Amino acid sequence: MEKIGAVLEREIPRIKKEIKGQEEKKGRERNLEMVGFSDMSRKGYTLIPNYLLELKISTTAKVLYALLLSYCWNKDFCFPGQEEAAKRLNITEKTIQRNLQELQEAGLIKVTRRGQGKTNKYILYATARNYKK
Repeated sequence: MEKIGAVLEREIPRIKKEIKGQEEKKGRERNLEMVGFSDMSRKGYTLIPNYLLELKISTTAKVLYALLLSYCWNKDFCFPGQEEAAKRLNITEKTIQRNLQELQEAGLIKVTRRGQGKTNKYILYATARNYKK
């Protein structure tokens, strides 16, 4: 069995050379650097439709739509509370309510009241009915 020190002595120069090559390749091919992405990705990803970025709705409404997507990516509905959404986006519940209305007017979501003491049901649509570019 080979000693760890001997393996490291042999492998470290190869690894350094490989890393240097990757960094040089990155510099030539990309102008965006992602640092610590694997740690960040542990919480998952939320994909948003690219056309959402072009819609004539507020930035806060776009982020709220992305948050709603993150809640229900594997389902076709979700029940997040407005208080929780406000905390996660660091905005007020009133701002959440205004932006939910904006998303409804754009045709991106449908909100159904579920009764006293329960959170609303949100249905998200992949395309806006009232698409404004």
